[in-house]
Amino acid sequence: MKPSELIVGCVSSSFQLLNFITFLESKKKYLIKSHVVIKGYWGGVTIQPSYISYCKELGVEILFADGNSKSLADEVCSIISSESACLHKISVVSANRLFPMSVLGRCFRLRSEIQFVFIEDGIGAYGGFRHIFSAILREKGRLSKSAILFPFAYVTNQILSFFYNNKRFLLFEDNDVNVSVDYKEAFVSVVGNLESAKRKRVTVPQNSIIFCSQPYVDMGLLSELEYAGFIKKINLYAENNACNFIVKRHPADNKFNYDGMVVVEGGHSFEELLFQNKENIYAVASINSTCLITASAIFGIKSLSIQNNLAELQFENFPCFMKAIFNRYVEIKYERDL
Repeated sequence: MKPSELIVGCVSSSFQLLNFITFLESKKKYLIKSHVVIKGYWGGVTIQPSYISYCKELGVEILFADGNSKSLADEVCSIISSESACLHKISVVSANRLFPMSVLGRCFRLRSEIQFVFIEDGIGAYGGFRHIFSAILREKGRLSKSAILFPFAYVTNQILSFFYNNKRFLLFEDNDVNVSVDYKEAFVSVVGNLESAKRKRVTVPQNSIIFCSQPYVDMGLLSELEYAGFIKKINLYAENNACNFIVKRHPADNKFNYDGMVVVEGGHSFEELLFQNKENIYAVASINSTCLITASAIFGIKSLSIQNNLAELQFENFPCFMKAIFNRYVEIKYERDL
């Protein structure tokens, strides 16, 4: 039977790929043909191998764009052009809210047939101009092409958004801090299917606190000494609560030395770790990380945001809706009080 819809995803991180798969799960009752273009944000290191394998099981055609001279929009438009003669319903799925402008500039004749779907990219998905621009400056640098072009691109896209078809598939929708049931069900189903296909299961001891690391040392936001002192405080909190302290290392966290600590390295994603160990985890701790929202809002696990000076400054600059999400799902503790 002929597919009724073409879905083309464009992702740059493991979490985005997981959410692309989650969107496909929500469409499983329809006959679709799907592609995904992958270009890793941190030089490819954040793409989870189990997600790639699962895409292949689903029959998703995968294109790795790292090292390719063509832009992501060019790659997506090439796929659309090759398939559009056969399929008249097209969804372009991305976490990048500026992506439609790039695609429509190349596929303008198909604008009436394309629907843009915005998927989760973590807590940053709920930020406005200031939050996104600050993240670009922090991660890319003030003189980067992204930082220079972003203000113009953002304003232009805001205007164009009134003229193209778009929808969102997010954990929280329409400024509502209640979880989207459709999203949660699809997300848990995907993670469960990933876990069931694993040959090796990672089990953490009962009463464990999972610390989700961040690449703040790699990014130059914290010195190794500052980060070590921060982790020591969380470890002490775990000891005072008779809990095991376990580190789930961020894929881009490479510089800091975790010798002497129990570390869960790559191979299993954070989401799989939660799914497998819900009953054994006392809490998930981090700074202002998406993992805290995932743990609490989706899996019902206690989440602790440990606020040091950097985290407090970040939180103060959060848009109102992001603060509302954290206040609803995360318990905030201050490093100085631990």
